[in-house]
Amino acid sequence: MHRWAGLISGVWLAVLGITGFFLDHRDWRWMWQGGLSENGVPTQIVDKSHHGTMRLYQIVEDDHHLSGGHSGLWWKQGEQPWQATRFADDTPQVYSLIHTADHSWWLATDNGVWQSNDNGITASQFALANHSVTALVQSDANKIWGVVDRSRVFKLDVTNRTVEWIAIASLNQMELPDSIDLSRLVHDVHFGRGIFNAPWSLLLSDLSAIALVVLPLTGLLYWWLPRLWRRKRQQGRSVNKQVKQQWAIWLYRFHAPVIGIVCVVPIIYLSITGIFLDHSTGLRSLMKQTRIDQPLLPPVYRLSNWDGQIYSLFVDQQNTRHFSLGTRLGLFSTDDSGQNWYRESLQGAAASFIWTSRQIKDQQFIGGMGGPNYFRNSNDEPWFKLPHGAHMPTDITLTATGESLWKTSKGLKLLDENGYRDQKASLPELDYVPWYYILDGLHSGLLIHEQWKWLNDIFAILAIFLTTTGLIRWWRVKWL
Repeated sequence: MHRWAGLISGVWLAVLGITGFFLDHRDWRWMWQGGLSENGVPTQIVDKSHHGTMRLYQIVEDDHHLSGGHSGLWWKQGEQPWQATRFADDTPQVYSLIHTADHSWWLATDNGVWQSNDNGITASQFALANHSVTALVQSDANKIWGVVDRSRVFKLDVTNRTVEWIAIASLNQMELPDSIDLSRLVHDVHFGRGIFNAPWSLLLSDLSAIALVVLPLTGLLYWWLPRLWRRKRQQGRSVNKQVKQQWAIWLYRFHAPVIGIVCVVPIIYLSITGIFLDHSTGLRSLMKQTRIDQPLLPPVYRLSNWDGQIYSLFVDQQNTRHFSLGTRLGLFSTDDSGQNWYRESLQGAAASFIWTSRQIKDQQFIGGMGGPNYFRNSNDEPWFKLPHGAHMPTDITLTATGESLWKTSKGLKLLDENGYRDQKASLPELDYVPWYYILDGLHSGLLIHEQWKWLNDIFAILAIFLTTTGLIRWWRVKWL
């Protein structure tokens, strides 16, 4: 049963392993700055690419627009066509944009902080080269705060180009939320961030992805080589017995006691969470309602350090000793430059994932991942929960009339007194579908057929079956 399950599922499990490995590293530049022509790519993937590649959208008072993301940056004036920003010697991935009082644009990128003094027409590198800057916010006329690798907070003096790293203490465990919902746990675990602190969860996922390629290959060779040797013996071309024994021993050892045993647990939890994600739409309500108490959660949810946890940043422009960090477990604030922390009260969510944020003068906006969005007029006011309608926004800007415009994977959403409504606006268009969406479509099976998820479920069950029967076989043989 183990052998035939492996022969049936091996090729597709290897495909899931390879694509899963790359998807876990979605910030690799080549995945976004190259790809395939739209011809022949399913419409659903092309639509996801059009809406999802441009993650940022900002408007300046004179109707000057900037938009971009992993593939670079674009600008346009009024109704003119979009034009690509000219970068000096590089085209970085742009994670965040801020517009300062001196009319400069500052870019948080995978290669440091960049500056544009001409509204995005050109940009040049300013500081922190070779650092992945994942968030930026202005604190005063000549200071910018930011985050590197979602882990370290810095303060940049733009006058003398000096960087000061902010030493922040770890979180008091009493400030953690009592529980998180099952949906959050499933997503985090499957995407390589839900077991241990960075980078260990990701390394576990990477190892499992590699195992899904190595195990079918070694299993196939362990099954096929004896048949090849028998055929050669029948033809009078016998292979040396010692050579055959060595091949068999090392293939078995590499397949079972080494790779197989090490990856049993990760392969099982990746398979189970993969089944949940295949049907996340239908199971959404159930997973949201199911709560996992803090003592039962994996170590990463104890936030023992900030590595890989800081997704967004707010700084009080009147008192920079007060700032806030957005994480997967909520918004944590300090009044003493990061020595003591408390969790902000956000209505309707015990553990909001602060996915993105935007600070425009005194106004502060929060975009949640899989949860509500929030707004407040100043640091002295409580957070106000916004109505549903802008799912997982990646950027927020203000229109000329002061209304907030939210960039989402479904396009632009304008928020007024009646709630969110679609805002018709053009976005920059690439002449290709980025590799990320091709790999994502192959991993989910959408590149092949929209109902391939059911076959993915079968292969996930076979992966669990293979690890179980593999353990039984190893227990009987142990070590050759």
